[in-house]
Amino acid sequence: MKSPVHPEINLAKAELEPGLTTWRCPSSGGHWIPAPSYWRWHSQLPPMLKSEGSDRKISKIQQPDIEEQLERPALLCPESNCLLVRYRVGGIGIYIDRSPISGGIWLEAGEWNLLKENTLHASLHEIFTTSYQKRILREEARDALMHKFYTDLGEEVAEDLVHLAEWLKLHPKKRRIIAWLHEQLALDEDDFAPVHDQDEVMETIADEVTSDMSSN
Repeated sequence: MKSPVHPEINLAKAELEPGLTTWRCPSSGGHWIPAPSYWRWHSQLPPMLKSEGSDRKISKIQQPDIEEQLERPALLCPESNCLLVRYRVGGIGIYIDRSPISGGIWLEAGEWNLLKENTLHASLHEIFTTSYQKRILREEARDALMHKFYTDLGEEVAEDLVHLAEWLKLHPKKRRIIAWLHEQLALDEDDFAPVHDQDEVMETIADEVTSDMSSN
């Protein structure tokens, strides 16, 4: 099989983990993981290890290097010769490639260790699901909203308001407190620009992110 990144170079058989047979590119250090190899290895993992990655919350989104992603050419599957499809990995700011025909996975050098450090290696197949990709978009939309919030108000004010909101959400009389604040501040419609529901805003941002991904 030929290397996806160096088509003139043959892949060499290797072992990424005990029991996980891969094909390594001698030049780039990347690994091709055939689908049968992955599933054989995955079937032997302890159940607890499998659930760690799927239950892991994406706590912080690191934006991938868009310029680097645009510069890199599309890769071909070494088994079927079809174009590999790129999938975003939440929280660690990378993309990984998968063959839509053979199901094989291409990882650049160092990406396996990065996935392993974040307990994502044992649930690698879940990254390619629609539910996972939608979840990332929601997280990125929320992150974008919070970034704008902090930028507009300043970190100190934003932090105070976040703590207030967290306290208020848990208070049994939060509706009465909000009504009281509304009355004390003498707010009216002129005090506000049109405000969309937060979920609608996040959906809009998610649509824009999806559009950007498809155009790339």
